[in-house]
Amino acid sequence: MGNATVESFNDRLRQECLSENMVHVSEEARCIIEAWRIHYTQSRPNSVLGWMIQSEFVVKSAGCQNMQPT
Repeated sequence: MGNATVESFNDRLRQECLSENMVHVSEEARCIIEAWRIHYTQSRPNSVLGWMIQSEFVVKSAGCQNMQPT
């Protein structure tokens, strides 16, 4: 992951997850962050992936692996 991608992810995590949820207990924080991470990586389109969700990108790019030069 490039620095810009990590910074973008961290910004989204703060904006969409942590800012909207008052976290008082570390176990609660882990659960909230894990649920948000799953949503972020598996349910929402990503501009870096051509507005596909991650699972969609993986399936479409699987065929391209066979085309790489050896």
